[in-house]
Amino acid sequence: MCASTPIGSLVLGYGDWMVPFRPWAMAAAVLGLVTVGIYVTVLSSEGSHSVWQVAPWAGMMLAASGLALAGGVTHHRMLAKGALLTAIVLFAVLGFLALFSIGFLLASAAGLAAVAFAQVARDEQAPAL
Repeated sequence: MCASTPIGSLVLGYGDWMVPFRPWAMAAAVLGLVTVGIYVTVLSSEGSHSVWQVAPWAGMMLAASGLALAGGVTHHRMLAKGALLTAIVLFAVLGFLALFSIGFLLASAAGLAAVAFAQVARDEQAPAL
């Protein structure tokens, strides 16, 4: 961790390839991807759902995971905040709609993304060292 790195994130890489790493955003993205895997596996094992019934929901979960991932590695704080806020909303809405099946996992991902969002907002207000 270098002296100019905000408290809630790390910097990975070498030289010009330095990428910020926000662990809470990454955790939200990974949990979202795991949830998509569980969702698709369970519904495909039931055999009563067509791909067209599953694809929109899985796509929205993948989009939320991608936004959490993007918010976790972008240098631009406003883009990180926008991506994380959108991921929070998507995870929370999907978690509420799927409350009795995979909703807990999606709500947990929303919570992790919210922690990452709060860290980005706090880092934005912190003076540079």
